[in-house]
Amino acid sequence: MQVHFICRGNVYRSLIAEAYLNSLRITNLKAISSGIVAKEHSKLNIPVLRFTLNYLNKKDLGKYTKTHWDQLTQNRLSNKDINICMNQIVYNECSDRIVLPNNTIIWDIDDTDETENIPKTNEELLDYTEKLFTQIKSNIDRLINQQILD
Repeated sequence: MQVHFICRGNVYRSLIAEAYLNSLRITNLKAISSGIVAKEHSKLNIPVLRFTLNYLNKKDLGKYTKTHWDQLTQNRLSNKDINICMNQIVYNECSDRIVLPNNTIIWDIDDTDETENIPKTNEELLDYTEKLFTQIKSNIDRLINQQILD
């Protein structure tokens, strides 16, 4: 089974989700990720990518993900068992650019600039990322349990 996580830049939420799911090392299960505007925002997102990779390495998850972004394309959606948009904003932006398959799921995981309290310091960003990781982990664990039971 292949699970495809989609966010905007493919440097934060979807990368964390890819790393966590792949770290579970479930036989015949592979996670990939990409971003709607990854190519457009690639230069601006370099610090975010570095932060995320550093965060994943500290959690011993860095070896389970890539070290770069991938642009979402129609072809990347093909032959995936499940496509997951990180939230409704991502889903809407995807729908404006490509045709999303019926196997697309929408989660409710906000990016740092989509929250009421945008992290302003490194400490706040780290706290936010810990909460985000917990939310992603919970959604993935629930998804795995649903797939096993189905």
